[in-house]
Amino acid sequence: GDPVYKPKRTVSDLEENGWCIDHVEIRQSNIVGAGRGLFSKRNLPAGTVVAPAPLQVFHSRKVFPMHGGLEQLYINYCMQPDDEDMMVYPYGPGVNLINHSKEPNVGLRWSDKNLHHGEFLEMETEDFWEKGWPGSIVLEVYALRALVAGEELVMDYGDKWQAAWDEHVATW
Repeated sequence: GDPVYKPKRTVSDLEENGWCIDHVEIRQSNIVGAGRGLFSKRNLPAGTVVAPAPLQVFHSRKVFPMHGGLEQLYINYCMQPDDEDMMVYPYGPGVNLINHSKEPNVGLRWSDKNLHHGEFLEMETEDFWEKGWPGSIVLEVYALRALVAGEELVMDYGDKWQAAWDEHVATW
């Protein structure tokens, strides 16, 4: 039969374009009512990439007609740039379980690895729809300060998210 294709990466390629994806574990959150959360498995210095977050990119008006139900549940885990018809879903190991806090210990930044976004960050949105592919843009969840093993990872979702959440709770 045909030989099975098994990609091989050199150590230098892994150092340049890879991440450790074993820094985190999923457990019950310490935040009341939050459900599950993401936790550091080991002590990590400030600036460490805790987990990669490749982005699945959707044209929000085509994919999500805003009927509620399952679409709404999915949207809850997406981010949307202001004034764009684009929604991004980060799908790295456990990254969607990082809960909100106004005292964050992790943040998001663009990957600086040239394999992960290349020219896509500079493209007009219309061009991206033609040339982009799942995972062609990658964010990194990184430690804002030194993390301690067993610490729950939290990030600040921003003032707009907080206002929307407060309104939801008030009208629920």
